[in-house]
Amino acid sequence: MKKLFLNIFGLLNTNTKKKIFYLLFFSIIISTLEIINISLVGYFVKIITQFSDLLNSQVIRNFYLFKIDITLNKNNIINFILLTWVVFVFVTLGNYFINLIIISLTNKVSFNISDNLFKKFLVNEKINHSKYNFAIIQNLVFSESIRAGSILMSILLILSKIIYSLFIIIFLIYFNFKLTLIMVFSLTLIYFLYLMFIKKKFLKKSLLFTKFNKLRFEIFNRTLKGLKEIRVYKLQKYFFKKFSFTSLYLEKIRIFFKAFDILPKTILDILIFSGIVVFSITIIFVLENDINKHLSSAAIFLFATYRLLPNIQQIYSNYNTLNSERSSILEINNFNKYDHNFFNINQKNINFEQLKLKNISIQYDNKTVIKNFNYNFLDNEKYILHGPSGVGKSSLLDVICGFKEIKSGDIYLNKRKIFTKVDLIKLRNIISYVPQKPFIFNATVLENIVLDQKLNKENKKRLKNILKICDIKFRNLSFEKLLKLKIGEDFQNISGGEKQKIAIARALFRKPKILILDESTNSIDRTSEDKIVNNLISYQEILLLFVSHNVSLIKKFKNVIKLNKIRH
Repeated sequence: MKKLFLNIFGLLNTNTKKKIFYLLFFSIIISTLEIINISLVGYFVKIITQFSDLLNSQVIRNFYLFKIDITLNKNNIINFILLTWVVFVFVTLGNYFINLIIISLTNKVSFNISDNLFKKFLVNEKINHSKYNFAIIQNLVFSESIRAGSILMSILLILSKIIYSLFIIIFLIYFNFKLTLIMVFSLTLIYFLYLMFIKKKFLKKSLLFTKFNKLRFEIFNRTLKGLKEIRVYKLQKYFFKKFSFTSLYLEKIRIFFKAFDILPKTILDILIFSGIVVFSITIIFVLENDINKHLSSAAIFLFATYRLLPNIQQIYSNYNTLNSERSSILEINNFNKYDHNFFNINQKNINFEQLKLKNISIQYDNKTVIKNFNYNFLDNEKYILHGPSGVGKSSLLDVICGFKEIKSGDIYLNKRKIFTKVDLIKLRNIISYVPQKPFIFNATVLENIVLDQKLNKENKKRLKNILKICDIKFRNLSFEKLLKLKIGEDFQNISGGEKQKIAIARALFRKPKILILDESTNSIDRTSEDKIVNNLISYQEILLLFVSHNVSLIKKFKNVIKLNKIRH
């Protein structure tokens, strides 16, 4: 449990840790006021039940924990009752605000963890994608981060409720040592034995919850990607059955957690009410004429117990939450082991001259697809890469972009060997890359091209030229209307070829020194494709590295690189 505490607090920033300290200090203040509140409620009952006797005595000398002298009259009694009400309301609101602060803090932490996980996914070059597929990443970012926030909430609630409970127990020990000792011992024994009984079960169910949650995301993602085939082959029932199977397991696990969470309170409610019945019978038949004298003492003990027991139940309940959600911290910490310094690297432009690949060998699925490849790519030259499927064309482009590691060989940028992340960032900073299926999001054409860059007067003029190069003229719209055209969530406003044109325009707008197109024109109509390729070949500001199976396009290039399959 100590390791879990250290792991969750390791995810917090300094500001959040300070807020937690202030929260606990406020809990101590509210707990102190609760002791006063309990004392006031006890004397309030005494006033109601022994009103005439108290007026005759005129003075209160002993007020439970406090030694005070109060002259009693009707006005003072009314003031006393109002004070009791004010303190009760203040303590109740104080507890509400403590819970509100905890909720606010933990929700903020949950989303911060989610944001940081997404950031690490974006910038991390060493994530093993065979281990961390997109379903697992989604589960981490959207589900495990929320569960981690639940762990923090449980820790804070446990700490605040322990402080609160300790203050009440200390007061009760002073008030009635033997009875308090019996009660505390009984409660501790019941909860301890119960926790020992379910602890391993909770951890096991927690790991199963993570497993089935991952599987649920994976099924959902695969279904989205293969929706057309699923509908054609009438596999809707098959995939729904797989998805609902995970839902059923998750439902059962949640019910298990909740059922065991509320069971102790049910048992305690029965025991406590039974105790009240026995206590009431004792007062009526044993004490008889001294009932009024003992009512205020009974009221104090019952009211203190009434305030104490929900806190003990919350401590237990939140301890169960720690056990049920702890697997999320294991998942997040495993992911956090990867380095992620890319946001902190200063990206400076360099004067590009050449990119040299020396004795490059690449593996794919444990098979060598490229062996001892050598080539020197020069600035402003245009190259086309072709060959049959599976010879490693895309793998070679992935190596140049830094998406894939090489088995052996060296890469040189301007005669300098690439060793470090900084070198990789320098290379990335001059590359624009367009895959066969580029990413397009629900926004305007302008936003999809410009992305994070600003459109000033100079860029606007350059953008007009880029649209001509990429032959973008949807529905013959004017330049201004074209840029404002909304693509739509389902991309119903544009075709596959138009998506590729937008992606090439985006790549050119970023002023690359190296433009890499991986079969990025195969959805564009032949006439428009010829026009775009001719424009790119005559474009004097880039090194173009083009991959295509189109024989007519290959003839347009002076520098042709053919890759052949390796015989194993």
